[in-house]
Amino acid sequence: MNSENIGRAVGVASGLGCVFLSVVVIMTEPIFKDGAGLLPFIIPFFGMSGLLAAVASVYRSRLALLALFVFSFLPFGAYLMLVPSQMHWFGVLQFGYLVSLALLRAGRKIGS
Repeated sequence: MNSENIGRAVGVASGLGCVFLSVVVIMTEPIFKDGAGLLPFIIPFFGMSGLLAAVASVYRSRLALLALFVFSFLPFGAYLMLVPSQMHWFGVLQFGYLVSLALLRAGRKIGS
């Protein structure tokens, strides 16, 4: 198994992990019943970005993975990594987008 296939697997796993985690957070967090704050808008965004990351990994779209990392991890995921709750895992899984991007790029350089 070369690094490009491992990068695709990491991207799909982290993307689908974000989708699963966003569903879990929506079902279990009481803030979604109130509808207050930005959390009800951010968590579905994480689910959609996770789905897009999984698709981008399957199609080996490095630019899409970079854009998803920049727009989801840097403003919110890095902060959520510091939060002591189940939302901590959003940051960890979104960091997987960058790992997938690095593996896809390394696989292309080695294969060229």
